[in-house]
Amino acid sequence: MAAPKKKQHAAQKFVSTKPALRLVTEKGKLIKFINYSFVTSVPSEADYLKEQIDEGLNLISFEGAVTADDLDPMAGFRAKVEAEVRASIAKEQDGAATPSPIIPVAPLGAASSKTSVL
Repeated sequence: MAAPKKKQHAAQKFVSTKPALRLVTEKGKLIKFINYSFVTSVPSEADYLKEQIDEGLNLISFEGAVTADDLDPMAGFRAKVEAEVRASIAKEQDGAATPSPIIPVAPLGAASSKTSVL
């Protein structure tokens, strides 16, 4: 049985020409570009930045809509590992997996005759 996929919310990604950039909206909201990028799912912030680009602000540009998977490079790897683990568990529950060999172990209190206690 496959795990249900989480609903993905699209966010808007903007990039700047500078590694760090701060813009302040008319309402005083601070927008910080870090490592050349700013990602938002708040429509008013996206609209403000698109408006600034349309007015000729050439320090930023709109890159497009992104999903959580786009922002997290490990998401695909995590999904693959999770699917493998779920398949392994399902296989074991079905009894199709071969049981692990049982290795006899001496009891904890049993010491060999060559062992000395200081």
